[in-house]
Amino acid sequence: MKYSLTRKNPGINAMGRTVVSLMLFFLVFGHVDARKADEPGRIYKLLGKAPKGTKFKPVDARSPIPFNKSYQQLTDSQRAIYRSYFEGIKDSETPPFPEGGTQVIYKPLIKGHARIGGGGFLALRATVDEKGIVDKVAVYLTPSKKMTDLAIAVLFNTRFEPATCDGEPCEMEYPFEFELRKQFKSIVSLDKENFGNSDRR
Repeated sequence: MKYSLTRKNPGINAMGRTVVSLMLFFLVFGHVDARKADEPGRIYKLLGKAPKGTKFKPVDARSPIPFNKSYQQLTDSQRAIYRSYFEGIKDSETPPFPEGGTQVIYKPLIKGHARIGGGGFLALRATVDEKGIVDKVAVYLTPSKKMTDLAIAVLFNTRFEPATCDGEPCEMEYPFEFELRKQFKSIVSLDKENFGNSDRR
């Protein structure tokens, strides 16, 4: 944007400086706000429950996509990231997306994992039909049989905004990958006064 200032009329020039200052203010801070709304590179987190005796909440899941947003609510950069998960997707196609956001998949998995325990990588592919219903789940990696059963049940019970192909609802695979962390447990807890005072044998 090009600005033109003149010194011929001091009164107008002073007003011009005020106007330009205000415009620069909104350009700078408006740009910051827009950047915050988009925030490329931001990682969103789902926090777990703090273990007994501490206020520290472990991170149960991380994602460049907000967990509580619909596909329509994602920013352009977030949509681009999400679309990159779908190999070979065309510009005229939109991918399936969980109704209620990805949290509807993550949260029950996290809750079930807290009961099942263990840790490892989970990789699934769900076939979502033109009505947004999952009719097939393929498991490629799993930390345990129990987590496999849980993940399949969660996906079969998840409703999706169906994919579209050239503006019409269509069937498409939904890839889901999740690294399940090992459960956080306090192995030992000592205060400073008691440190080193225990009997050594």
